Amino acid sequence: MSYDLHASLGYQLSRLARAVERGFEARLEPLELTRLQWCVLLGVGQEGIGQPSGLSDFIGVDRAAISRALNVLEGQGRVVRTASNGDGRARDVAITAAGRAVLDEAVAAARANAEDMTRDLDPCSRDRLLALLTELNAARPGPLKGL
Repeated sequence: MSYDLHASLGYQLSRLARAVERGFEARLEPLELTRLQWCVLLGVGQEGIGQPSGLSDFIGVDRAAISRALNVLEGQGRVVRTASNGDGRARDVAITAAGRAVLDEAVAAARANAEDMTRDLDPCSRDRLLALLTELNAARPGPLKGL
């Protein structure tokens, strides 16, 4: 029985995902950000998500990963965590001016990376691909182990 690896959906998706990740990571490296840290900054700074559990849901990773990312971002002065009103154990997360500045640079890097990955597609094909990937991902909800 034969199997054409290069014609398989999984192989093609994995290969493209790795290319997207490598390109984006290279753009984030000068900003001293990982992809997960960027997602956290995006959630806090753009979406206004102020709770770690909300960030976990937004990004689709477990809370331990969010906690590690927040520890690094807080150490870099890019976010602050304060005690939440009414619950001394809960923490509210807010982006700092330094976090906002690096988020703006990272958003530009994300746009440039997306453009690099889709420049060979016409706009209709790009939109169809995004719709298909969104549909496939929606059928498989749940947190990821990493990002």
